[in-house]
Amino acid sequence: MHRTLPLAVALIALAAGCGGSSSGSRQAATAAPIGSAAPVTSALAFRALDRGEATGLPAGSGGGFAAHEAGDDAAWQALWAQHGAAGARPAVDLAQERVAALVLGDRATAGWGIEVVGLAEVGSGTLAAVEVQYRRQAPTGAVAPGATRPVHVVAINRPQAALTFVDVTPAASVAPVTSLHGTLVAAPTHLGATTLAFLPDGAGDALELADPSALVAAGAVEGDSLLASGDRRANAGGRTALADALALAGFALDEVVLSGRVATGFPGAAFVVGQQAYDAQGPLAAALLAHPVDRPVRVWGRIDPNVQTQVGPLLHVHAWRPAVELSLASTRPLLGHDRFDVLDLEGAGGWALDAFELVGRTPEVRQATGRSLAPATLADLRARLAAADLRNQPSTFQPTPIYPGHPTESLRFADAQGEVTITIWGGAAVPAEVADLLQALRAAAGQVPALRPLEAGDQSQIAAPEVTLARDAGAWAGLWGRHVGGRPLPPDVDFRRDLALGVFDGQRPSGGFAVEVAALEQVGRTLRVTTRRTAPTGPAPTVITAPYAFAVLEHAAALDVQVDGRRP
Repeated sequence: MHRTLPLAVALIALAAGCGGSSSGSRQAATAAPIGSAAPVTSALAFRALDRGEATGLPAGSGGGFAAHEAGDDAAWQALWAQHGAAGARPAVDLAQERVAALVLGDRATAGWGIEVVGLAEVGSGTLAAVEVQYRRQAPTGAVAPGATRPVHVVAINRPQAALTFVDVTPAASVAPVTSLHGTLVAAPTHLGATTLAFLPDGAGDALELADPSALVAAGAVEGDSLLASGDRRANAGGRTALADALALAGFALDEVVLSGRVATGFPGAAFVVGQQAYDAQGPLAAALLAHPVDRPVRVWGRIDPNVQTQVGPLLHVHAWRPAVELSLASTRPLLGHDRFDVLDLEGAGGWALDAFELVGRTPEVRQATGRSLAPATLADLRARLAAADLRNQPSTFQPTPIYPGHPTESLRFADAQGEVTITIWGGAAVPAEVADLLQALRAAAGQVPALRPLEAGDQSQIAAPEVTLARDAGAWAGLWGRHVGGRPLPPDVDFRRDLALGVFDGQRPSGGFAVEVAALEQVGRTLRVTTRRTAPTGPAPTVITAPYAFAVLEHAAALDVQVDGRRP
């Protein structure tokens, strides 16, 4: 018999496990130490013979709980041999005792256990039975992977009584969670893989997701943020060493993560990103719009494409917080410019890259956004920013003499106190701390993934719709050869760090159709690439076309790439 007791009976079992006794027809008993030669008395009692994480005794159906009994010496000898424990078989007077072996069942890791904690006598006289009360123990910290089958072997001083087995493990406490905002992170499992976990905003420890399948089906990946509702409980027996788990009842993924300002001049205040104003709505919108004007904020939420107000698109605010921004912009007259923004320096390190360079007569563009930077990069930038003390630096560093063609760099820092911008002319001497910050920002900008369009047109030899990602030179040469209808050399790509992407729209009946690789966003270890297709809006040449676009995904070789939500 294997059943679950109500709370009142569980409390009786707890008292029994502490050496007390229950009134009425149940009399509880506790154990003597393992290997004890304690004399058998008339009072109901048990003693432990062996306990561990491995046994040869069979588990129950489906690898679950099972109980094995021995009432005579032959059965006891056979049970001990099948158990397979090292050492001599413990002495048991089977005229006075009965052996019971409780097997928890098969587990994939260490850290599990089962323990008899009390006995209760049920009934009286010749019909008396003994209720064996046990508790399951689950891992509570880091554990080693590997198959285990926990067991507890005991001797009970009722040789003729029928035994029943009752699980008195206390139920885990459950705390409801409603609209909790956080980010998906990767957590290592006991078996050496990883699984998605939920890190609430501002929390130090993540929660294991009891069942992340709904999130995975929705396309969620590490680095995505969301509102979650469900139940939080202790992570007893979870797949990871995380202390608590979250059973999701519902969630809303953030569609956008934006950095901007609160501005006035609209019908009320508005949240503004660049030149675009949004009408903020939801329970958090009032607090957001009460934030000081023109101070950086980071906002998570969803834009309703079907609603346009006097202010602008409707933005449902899931979460927001004041932000700290740090930017480096460089200008080289007649040659190009680039800008790298760290938009969430005190948070996850959201960033944006926008670079233009004239290579010969060919413009080369690199663009990308990301929701997080590497923790080590963030920590280094924070330390260098503190040392540079930009608010106490001159607003301009310039050499003597100044030439109009000199390149310039601009450091911009903004937080709740306002914004500081420092202009540095090429050739100017700057303090070592400022030079260190400049170097760190340049290094960070050179390491993030970026989208570099290569070529686009409407006359490909690939006549069917296709999205192909080339990860090595051989695949790249083959793709380029199919595109041009021959085998000329394709443009150079450094596949040690970069990937090449080809997008083909298939044959079209006229001109005016086009395809482009439009945007790139890094979310955790996933690189999300967005393409854009256009159709003619007016008269177009009546000619068969096959639009195509090629792009290089820089620093993407180790990332998981998705194009329009699918892995190519």
